[in-house]
Amino acid sequence: MKRKVFIILGIVTLLGFNSCGGDSKKAKEVLRHILKVVGIPYPLVANICQDGNGNGVCESAELQMKVSIKRGDDIPTIMQKVSLSENGEYFLEHYDPKKPILMEIKDPAKVNYNNGKFTFIYDPKTEELSILQMMIDKGYLSANDVAGARMMPNVDKFYNVLFQDFEINLNTLGDEAFSSPRAVLANMREMAEELIDNGIQDTLPQNISSCNGDTACIEATLAPISKELLIDERESREIKNRETLDHKKLVANKTLYTFDVDDKGNIEIYKDHFNNDVTSYTWETIEGENKGEKGTNTISLDGNILTDHTENEVYLFLGEYDDYILYEYQNKKIKIYFDLEKLKEDLQYEVDVTNSSQTEEESSIGFTKEMLQNKVVYDLSYVESDGTKGYGKTTFRSDRIATRREIEVSSEGEIISDESEDVTFRLEDGQIIYDYDNYSWIFKLKREDDKAWYIVFNIDRGKDGSIEYSQDKTLYFTKPSDYPAEL
Repeated sequence: MKRKVFIILGIVTLLGFNSCGGDSKKAKEVLRHILKVVGIPYPLVANICQDGNGNGVCESAELQMKVSIKRGDDIPTIMQKVSLSENGEYFLEHYDPKKPILMEIKDPAKVNYNNGKFTFIYDPKTEELSILQMMIDKGYLSANDVAGARMMPNVDKFYNVLFQDFEINLNTLGDEAFSSPRAVLANMREMAEELIDNGIQDTLPQNISSCNGDTACIEATLAPISKELLIDERESREIKNRETLDHKKLVANKTLYTFDVDDKGNIEIYKDHFNNDVTSYTWETIEGENKGEKGTNTISLDGNILTDHTENEVYLFLGEYDDYILYEYQNKKIKIYFDLEKLKEDLQYEVDVTNSSQTEEESSIGFTKEMLQNKVVYDLSYVESDGTKGYGKTTFRSDRIATRREIEVSSEGEIISDESEDVTFRLEDGQIIYDYDNYSWIFKLKREDDKAWYIVFNIDRGKDGSIEYSQDKTLYFTKPSDYPAEL
């Protein structure tokens, strides 16, 4: 059976990645969830995962939870496990019934913004991944509304029109500076309303059925509906006005928190209080070298655009998530948190932020051939929600080859799996780079001392130079006392 491979996981990992599962009889039972992709061209599906941290992106740890790689699995077997079958079925293992399901789609040939990428978000219990199902999950339609349409003969032609118009609308909304997450939601809402107005509950299924499979008749039936599904200039302006009001509600009369790095490399934390009509905000530096500084800036909101007139800066609203609002400024992602403690937790520090500075010399160092030769490092690869932990040991045999050993331990201290594998990488501009398929995993050295390497781990999907995921990690030269004795 022909399959589309997403990404090889587990046994072909380096430094910070882990294998999932194992052959141990003590291994915990896993939940499995069969998903069906409907009405979406399979080659355009880039990833399917569960959203563990609520940021709307398939990240490395979330991808690792999709399947269970076992000792002895050969490459063809692994490729089958992390694939989408030709009939659109996707096997999601280590399924969590509380986490949303994400389907990332990439179509740069048709979608002009965000490198052609956009994401559909589904309820955890959803089994069908389609445009109609996301409309249902978001409350724009009901299952009864689309029951007849799903059973229509030649329903694929309807799905093709739906997806084609959806991508056209993404471009229309992109022209109004909508971020991809907001464009997807606005698009879903508008198209759902048009489907109701154009008889998806009854007249559309009846008219398609009466065509008795005649292609010309079906196309003639769908053509006026397709026209109505497209968002025109007037509708685009109305959506933008509605987005302005929705965006204002997020911050009006609220106190939020954000952070930045000053010219000396020190982290500073700011408290921002927005006024009721969102025409200004009062800021205060509450952590860092300039602690105590205050000011008031005038701002305006227009759709997805927040303009800070005092600083002459423009921010693009990317989306609202569980713990923060995400903006973009000069291609830099900025999180504005609802809770100060969550911001500090994400920064992963517990001491005064003024002590966490990094010098220019430290930030410019990189790995060398001599540093890697025969070097052994240890790391905590991951911690699952049930307390299961993955520990790693990497032995560098040269500047191109390393042996990676990983041990998974249950919350009760029992070893679930113990596996080793040789991996091949390259050293480029002081960075360790591991390539597989359409991904680059990049390990950058920030600094080192006599105890560890402190690195940044990045993922470049598509190998286009853009970083979709970033995480700080510590690689210890001596095995920490709480790591498994077997490692």
